[in-house]
Amino acid sequence: MLAGTLPAQTVPGLQAGIDRFLAASRVWNGAAMEAARAELQETAARQPGQYEPLYWQGVAEFYLVLYYGLAESEGYDPDRAAAAGEAAVKTLKAAIDASPQEAECHAMLSCVYGFRIAAHPWTALWMGPRVLSLQRDALEHGPQNPRVHYLIGAGYQGAPDFFRNTDKARDYLERAQVLFEAERTAERGQYEPDWGYAECLGLLGDLSREQGDVDAARNCYQAALRANPGYTPAQKGIKEISRGKAD
Repeated sequence: MLAGTLPAQTVPGLQAGIDRFLAASRVWNGAAMEAARAELQETAARQPGQYEPLYWQGVAEFYLVLYYGLAESEGYDPDRAAAAGEAAVKTLKAAIDASPQEAECHAMLSCVYGFRIAAHPWTALWMGPRVLSLQRDALEHGPQNPRVHYLIGAGYQGAPDFFRNTDKARDYLERAQVLFEAERTAERGQYEPDWGYAECLGLLGDLSREQGDVDAARNCYQAALRANPGYTPAQKGIKEISRGKAD
């Protein structure tokens, strides 16, 4: 359970919204993620100031940023990605206000700002320091949280060329992979967050492919699909490798 929050089962409607979101994200279904996000938003509105509903609403909106914002995703739509990002910023800020010590919302917000910078590189002058501050806060509050390391690694990997750092991206993503694997073998509550593993592996696949290690890339994509069989960016990566597009 997230620190300082109520168990999911004590917040009316939250379990059902979490279930629908997790089912939708595992098959990478945008329409179903949109429906789950709307349900979680309604739940959060009935529990003003309560962190956990805001957290899960923020996670759903963050996934929609990925679904619409990643060029490899079947739902790629920059305009809808921008709209999802605006919603996510509002929700994640509210979640941080409700529980400043929680690490994951800081890390998610840093990534959403990173998408803004990637779309509009000139905003880096004032958005870049915000991203770095959020990353520092995330690491301070969650140094062993795999999603924190995954999200920071994703930020370094997806940054515009001037700010991009593939060495740091790999370091954070590989650390996240280790922490994810430890998390998956640990005893955990049913509704404790466990998202991000497939996406982390997919990004490691992208890095390996970019660096010319096609076998490592294929292994990462296959591992991502074992974690989430519906994760279309990994499916696309494997298809492109099979067609000889190793970059």
